[in-house]
Amino acid sequence: LLWPLLAANTDYCPKVRPELGLHLADLDRIKTISRGLNKRELKRLGYDEHVRIAYVVPGSPAAEAGLKRDDRLIAINGEALDADISLKNLNRTLKKALEDADTVTLGIRTAAGETKNITVTPEEICSVRQLTIRNDGNPNASATTNVMRVTRGLLEAGEEDRVVQYVLAHELAHMTQRHARKILRNRAVTGSQIYGTAATFAALPLDILLAFSPIDLDVPLFIRAQQLTDYPWVTRFENEADYLGVYYLARAGVDVAGIERAFEYLAEAGPKGTYVGINHGDLPERVLAVRAAVEEIEAKRAVGQALIPEGLQLKGSS
Repeated sequence: LLWPLLAANTDYCPKVRPELGLHLADLDRIKTISRGLNKRELKRLGYDEHVRIAYVVPGSPAAEAGLKRDDRLIAINGEALDADISLKNLNRTLKKALEDADTVTLGIRTAAGETKNITVTPEEICSVRQLTIRNDGNPNASATTNVMRVTRGLLEAGEEDRVVQYVLAHELAHMTQRHARKILRNRAVTGSQIYGTAATFAALPLDILLAFSPIDLDVPLFIRAQQLTDYPWVTRFENEADYLGVYYLARAGVDVAGIERAFEYLAEAGPKGTYVGINHGDLPERVLAVRAAVEEIEAKRAVGQALIPEGLQLKGSS
């Protein structure tokens, strides 16, 4: 779901990189992914210590070239790889090969034992260093400069893939606009780093007392203190990410008609979640703003106009 967004919006990303669209894993990584199986059990299933392809992103250059899960890389551009190469070193070697040439030829040994060479042309995508999934039932997502995090609740909340994709596009907008850095800068300039921290610590004892009372707060007071401290600018950043997220989604070829209903799904699945919380702005206003962005995009498409967000310049433009 993330790949089309990263590939379609490189014009707005501060950093881009060439990628094939495959994820490699060693036995330790497969053990982590399997969530419960130990190494002995994995070996009984046919896994060994060798690094292999764990996942191929649909629609990526790797998928189009015919690479499959459980294929092993045995050579890169004719250079044989050590049979015991570590996951870290193989990722580093592959990254360098992608940066040095327009195409890369991979020597592959398939799960059936067949060996072959496959030449792949990488695709330039927005540079997101890591996407992690947190085991949290609340539908939520967050982004720093180059790391995106989503929760299990978000993946379960969307009745349609595009609901999850819209949230990913929203978080990508935070990354492209460097909102995390701007929040830290604003805290330093306004002094909220100091008084916000003081307000947060002052709220903690009250939360402890309320835990033994019949009062049930939707959100702990110390979190409210954090949210209200950053409210003036965070709300503006969220509105900007809502708007750009619709454009990023449309540029990736996703149908954005009615995408404002994503907020309904998220609110129903997690009414106490921060994604529809106080610091993200008034929910009805966000729904109307997203609907207006959809109408703006449809109007541009009707006259053949490029889908460029208003007030946002392409990289390299003046």
